[in-house]
Amino acid sequence: MKKLRIGAALLFCAILLTALASCGKSYNYDLSEYITLGNYKGVEIAAAEIDSQVQSQLDSLLEQKATTEDIADRPAALGDIVNIDYTGTIGGAAFEGGTASAQEVTLGAGGYIDGFEDGIVGMAMGEEKTVTCLFPEDYQNTELAGKAADFAITLHSIKHKTLPELNDEFILSLENGYDTLDSYKAYLRKAIKENSVWTKIISEVAVIKYPKKEVKAAYNQMVTYYKSLAAQYNATLDEYIMNYQGSDTNTFLSHIASYAQEAVKSEMCLYAIARAENITVSDSDYQTKGAELASAAGFEDLKAYEKSVGKENIENSILNTLVREWCANQAVETAAEG
Repeated sequence: MKKLRIGAALLFCAILLTALASCGKSYNYDLSEYITLGNYKGVEIAAAEIDSQVQSQLDSLLEQKATTEDIADRPAALGDIVNIDYTGTIGGAAFEGGTASAQEVTLGAGGYIDGFEDGIVGMAMGEEKTVTCLFPEDYQNTELAGKAADFAITLHSIKHKTLPELNDEFILSLENGYDTLDSYKAYLRKAIKENSVWTKIISEVAVIKYPKKEVKAAYNQMVTYYKSLAAQYNATLDEYIMNYQGSDTNTFLSHIASYAQEAVKSEMCLYAIARAENITVSDSDYQTKGAELASAAGFEDLKAYEKSVGKENIENSILNTLVREWCANQAVETAAEG
């Protein structure tokens, strides 16, 4: 059975995060019949883990903006990206998975068994070389575990990647509304902390039963979304799922059904906490945060945004923000022991 592609899973997650902005419902009934909240006050979250995720986001941005140059006047070095062919043999016989052509390898990234990448370091463009490596004893393919293999390698090209410097100038170049590294780090840290805390809160929610009406609405919303994507490719939903998501329709729709339940679970948790803690959207919240949402969505002002998506949807999005912020503010950041 094929698995859903990573891109599809990420897209589902994005839909879940924005579900409140589009469903337009307030769950105006007793949610205790449907869910039991776990701990949502003083949730513990590791400060180091938040900081690590912030750095990962920054590293990803740097990678996206990296430049590469062809190298022809020196041998391959750690950090270079080389294009190679290789053929692996054990005792003179080729083995499955040991041969590849035009393979790009980043030297020092650790994507291959010990000794393989190090053996390429120092090779010149066009050079051929045999590198002997030892598969680890705990290698996943037990037929290869512990065995020595010879890899005949031909190096076709060498490229060097240069990352931009992480500073205020780099952040300003992103044109994302932030003009200093510190301000962007603060934004990332806040968002990551809120998501981490919310994920932990949701994981401790016990579902007694799912409200059928809301689950069906969330499911239909997601299906409609994918039908619109299919239309952009002049394809039916079945064709889109097969050709662009790498799945069959029944499997894909079963995943949508699961995500619809998760979306509803998250929404019920949100409204249950809002009622328990008397968190509401004030006129001031609506004007300030609504204007931020309108700007982020590319609308001229809140009035235009309200005309497009409706006041109730905007209020629900703001309530989503307020509850997540409240929970994150109640959270306790823990330091690593020792």
